[in-house]
Amino acid sequence: MVGIKRNIDLPPLRLSPRLECLLSLLPPAAGRLIDIGCDHALLPIAALERGMVGSALAVDVRSRPLDRARANILARGLEQGIGTVLSDGFDEIDLQPGDAAIIAGIGAAVIVDILRRARKSGKFFPGFFLLLQPTRSTAALRMYLAPEWETVAEKFFFQGGRLYNFISAIYRGRSKEISIIHNDNITKLPVVSADIYEYIAKRKASPASLYTAWMGECNLRDREIASDQWRRYLQHQLSAAGEFMLGAPSEQQEIWRELCRILEGEVKKHG
Repeated sequence: MVGIKRNIDLPPLRLSPRLECLLSLLPPAAGRLIDIGCDHALLPIAALERGMVGSALAVDVRSRPLDRARANILARGLEQGIGTVLSDGFDEIDLQPGDAAIIAGIGAAVIVDILRRARKSGKFFPGFFLLLQPTRSTAALRMYLAPEWETVAEKFFFQGGRLYNFISAIYRGRSKEISIIHNDNITKLPVVSADIYEYIAKRKASPASLYTAWMGECNLRDREIASDQWRRYLQHQLSAAGEFMLGAPSEQQEIWRELCRILEGEVKKHG
């Protein structure tokens, strides 16, 4: 961490397992980390202290979380490396090459709204890295990302009885070919962790509850998703579930078979 000295009287910041998992997906070449909805600014602080980024911005739409973030940043002696910005998403942020952004702990509908406004303003550029952790409706978020973003990795993380879904993606832009039809990124199976097996074991998940977790609580009725796109998405998820069934413990095989049957039924319903 060149030129930035943290408060050496304090031990290195310790993150929760969920935030540690989230931070582990940050690319090694990130120059500046932008944490949208920063709350206490724990992620920017940890990333800077560990030398993972050169600088950071803690961003929030509300002043009270920013006040908490500033207090934490000052206490760690990192005010020269981490700035704070009152902004609704990227509205007040000028993105630059080397930036990476995290949007975590927010519903997919809000995340999509943030991304739509930034895209409309021309803020995104090819190669821009985004790390997301939606609290619900993960499938709808994947659907929004697919035409212009390349999913680099997707990871499930189980903690405190909840299954968290992390998605990292890189902006590729919109070509003439994919401006009209859904592109084929959706057919690529992302790198996914095996934490979902632990989720099933600890929650004693039924096929129906596994379907809800797997699909990210997405409901076609309240989403503006074309039927053919939704069918392709379901086919993608069916392929991924089949891969997970092959690696599942023997006592979970029947649950995965039933999930595949549910997905097959959904595919036929929208065929």
